[in-house]
Amino acid sequence: MCKVACTKKRASCIVGNILNELVPICEHCNGLQEDELLLVTVDGLEVLEADVGIVRGHNTITGKPTEIRFTDYGFELHGDHTGLERIKEARCLYVGR
Repeated sequence: MCKVACTKKRASCIVGNILNELVPICEHCNGLQEDELLLVTVDGLEVLEADVGIVRGHNTITGKPTEIRFTDYGFELHGDHTGLERIKEARCLYVGR
């Protein structure tokens, strides 16, 4: 398990990049508040936080099962966390737009 402390907005970005079944929220990022969670599926379904507790999917790099449990401080990543550090450290191309 890997614990990640972050805002819900940042969690939306990280989780959207780590799970194969989701897409990055780049187009929606500027419109989100720091306390809003948004997950977008590859089919275009947008889930704006209702009470998202756990999402399960597959790591975008390895394809291995990965589970995300959202917490009051961010989220816990259970399973394969390959690429997590790289995603967390990546420069956002939409900042400042």
